[in-house]
Amino acid sequence: GSSPLKKIQKLQEETSESKFQQESSPSEKCSISDSVSEKLQTFIFKKVAEGEKSSNKYSSDDNSYNKALNVDSESSEAEDSLGAYEQLTDKKIHLNKIAGKTKADKPIKYTALEKQYLEFRNKYPDVLLLLECGYKYRFFGKDAEIVSELCNISCFKNHNFMSSIIPTQRLYFYVKQLVSKGYKVGVIKQAESAALKAAGQNKNELFARKLDALYTKSTLIDPSELNGSLSAGDVDSNPGYLVCIHELPLTSTKGDANISIVGVQISTGDFVYTSFEDSPLRNKLETYLFHINPAEILIPSNLSKEAETLINNFSSDRSVRIEKFNQNVLDTSSALSHVTEFYTQNESSLEALETQDVQQIILTLPALVVSCLSALITYLSSFKLESILRDLKNMKPLETDKSMILSATTLKGLEILRSNSTFSEHGSLFWVLNKTLTKFGERLLKLWITKPLKDIIQIEERLNILTEIMYSESIVFKVVEKSLTKLPDLERILSCVFHRKCSCSDFLNLLQAFTKIRSDLLSISDKVSSEILVPRTKIILTELPELLDDIDRFLSNIAIEAAR
Repeated sequence: GSSPLKKIQKLQEETSESKFQQESSPSEKCSISDSVSEKLQTFIFKKVAEGEKSSNKYSSDDNSYNKALNVDSESSEAEDSLGAYEQLTDKKIHLNKIAGKTKADKPIKYTALEKQYLEFRNKYPDVLLLLECGYKYRFFGKDAEIVSELCNISCFKNHNFMSSIIPTQRLYFYVKQLVSKGYKVGVIKQAESAALKAAGQNKNELFARKLDALYTKSTLIDPSELNGSLSAGDVDSNPGYLVCIHELPLTSTKGDANISIVGVQISTGDFVYTSFEDSPLRNKLETYLFHINPAEILIPSNLSKEAETLINNFSSDRSVRIEKFNQNVLDTSSALSHVTEFYTQNESSLEALETQDVQQIILTLPALVVSCLSALITYLSSFKLESILRDLKNMKPLETDKSMILSATTLKGLEILRSNSTFSEHGSLFWVLNKTLTKFGERLLKLWITKPLKDIIQIEERLNILTEIMYSESIVFKVVEKSLTKLPDLERILSCVFHRKCSCSDFLNLLQAFTKIRSDLLSISDKVSSEILVPRTKIILTELPELLDDIDRFLSNIAIEAAR
């Protein structure tokens, strides 16, 4: 055999050659040859044997000496191979990092539609956006993932964004689900039709789009509510108020504050306000929130900790949406000029107020109320719903001398509106008493229960009316009951018509409903004058057909078959 020195030199040359081949490989792959792998295994086994027979490792015998040299040589080769492997692995990881960085830094190629979406996203960062694309609406990116989770619809990767699709016919179905969870939803529609675009010069360009509508829980007006076939039970009786709250701390007592609330119910047109002084516990604020039952609350960014804590606790178990706005909107001087300009520049507002001076009415309002009104005008302008505030005659004080305001403690303790066991209307006093046939009647009953009358004359008049309705044997009330039973929520429908959110067929259904009411009351007009005893009831049933005389004029201007 060869001498030990020659064997060591040969093994070193093999190791150097193996390292050179691996480093110079064009594919940069790190692999160990079969021979080196076998030598590594032999090295491990011999190391174990070495531990057991360490005393005989270096004997004077030539064979043992040669064996030791072989182990040392193989150990050196194995260690060199491991070093080469680690070195090449580090180099590969470094190259991969460089490649990944280059890939990440490479500019993303967006489609024309994606670029358009990004423009809207930058403009409306806090809104869930739907883009109209032909006969469907699309969500992009994070919006698509949210909608997929909440509405249980598919979400898939399309080019650079995740995407979800809904049909145009189901728009309001999904919008109602999203706003009920507290989201603000924006509908972006195509500003040009396919037919006009095909005939134009820019037929190969992307469709122009614009934000058509914004929706939140308090500002959503669903056109499906105008369908005359809807029963009263199909529509939520309490669509909820949009409320603005503003406070001014008192310097005399720590924690006390002057607080103003202005609330508007978009679906019915109710418009209320109040201003009061409250303690650090904010008991009055809680009471008014219970009475108004808001769906959405606007608060300034610098609201006191006491008020904000109470509002958050109130909203947490009622799915009430809270939106903060800049304190500058509530500045007294700018708010006064803003509100005055809003009401004086509109001729319909001046006509509605007849001879009353608009500025005088505004000046009689508390300063904090004017600030809240300014904030509401600004907020509703983005939804194109500010016209609901035009008529100041609809603005009524929440608290009057004619009725009581039951405290929040009373409402909760007596379970008047909500059961303390189920935390819902079921099981409450209102649930027991509610036998109404219409949704607007249900809202009126709730108002009567939470704000009992104080004047004895009004109490007796209301009692006489209800007694006659319940116990009279006249055919008049049977006809009225039959006429009202199949009606949809007229208050909310009229509000939809006011905001121009209805189609021709919806408006036709509304007119036909009023026509039926008028004809039913005219058919029993002689019975009303002879059988009804309470003067107030007789006046209402007699004058109502006269108020509906204009219905025939509207119907005569509508092509019924075309409107359907």
